[in-house]
Amino acid sequence: MKDLFEHITKKFEDGLSGAWVLQEDKYEAEFAKALDMELAGSRQGDCLWTQPATGDKHIIELKKGQRHFHFDLVRYSEYLLNPQGVSIITVLGVYKKDKKDSGSLLELHAVKVSDLLERLHLNPDDAQNIVNIAKKIREAGSRKLENGAEKAGRNVLMPYYLTKKEVAQIEGLHCYKKVVKKQLE
Repeated sequence: MKDLFEHITKKFEDGLSGAWVLQEDKYEAEFAKALDMELAGSRQGDCLWTQPATGDKHIIELKKGQRHFHFDLVRYSEYLLNPQGVSIITVLGVYKKDKKDSGSLLELHAVKVSDLLERLHLNPDDAQNIVNIAKKIREAGSRKLENGAEKAGRNVLMPYYLTKKEVAQIEGLHCYKKVVKKQLE
């Protein structure tokens, strides 16, 4: 973890900016590129980081927000119930939408998913209930097509929001850009 946090800190200090910061969605490829990480695009994460000393791969999930972050309890419940022995880190970037700004991250937080699950108050029993409810809803929304194939129901989201202050209270890496205010004379 220390190597990953050092890598992320260095990238943050170098400056993480670009039009991708202000994009509402489909920003993961550029975010991964800015962090020097390999794009993965799996259900569990957006990119991979390879630890130089050991060659171990870590799945990285990327999120950004202005005042809060949205977490899908269905997705995190699936992870809790079937972690597949992988290390997942969630990297959260905070930005401010400003007309003068081309987009830059002002804060960056990196937390282990295990610590995030604790903050989301997820336990195995609740996670199983959430997954079961999502499955029932998807099945109820599925339908048979004319050719006999079955079309899956809609994806089910159960959003849970954490403010940037709440995220900063989770154990992990927390980087902040210093804001320099000019004193008016």
